[in-house]
Amino acid sequence: MIDVELLFKELYRDYYLKSVFYANQYVADYELSKEIVQDSFLTLWERRESLDFNQNIGAYLIKTVRNKSLNVIRDNIKRVKLSDSEKYFELSMNQRALMDDSSSLVQSKELENLINSALNSMPEKIRDVFIMSRDKEMTYPEISSELGISLKTVEYRMSRALAVFRTLLRDYLPLVLIPFMNYFSKG
Repeated sequence: MIDVELLFKELYRDYYLKSVFYANQYVADYELSKEIVQDSFLTLWERRESLDFNQNIGAYLIKTVRNKSLNVIRDNIKRVKLSDSEKYFELSMNQRALMDDSSSLVQSKELENLINSALNSMPEKIRDVFIMSRDKEMTYPEISSELGISLKTVEYRMSRALAVFRTLLRDYLPLVLIPFMNYFSKG
């Protein structure tokens, strides 16, 4: 049986700041972004009985944050439509960006290519440890046993792999955080 309360604590720990950052990109109000994220967590908690915990709950949370951000933008558009044309234009553009799934697909493919390029640029031993951890979902002790290396060596190689990603993808970090946060949050 799944400990739902523990799962939500982990979800909060892993996704709260990323979700606030995501919402803030569109609503441009940090306090409002925090409210949107809190409301999104509350919505998930209220729906916990109907959630499939075998699915990516983090992605569901981000979609909830997206929808709530979109609702806030729509409400703001209605309010400022006549009074401030510049603000209306900005809100309309943010609304279009949130609603445009095609740009997300292009960004996702582009980032997937960048991640693959980063992986290919790593020394083989470092790449192997990263793939075993992230793709095969092996723990550090399992990797250590499989490769016949010390736990410290596994930790070192993983830190080197993450350093490569941080360096090569630093310009894309805002984009990487959301579409690929599950890829980097395993540990």
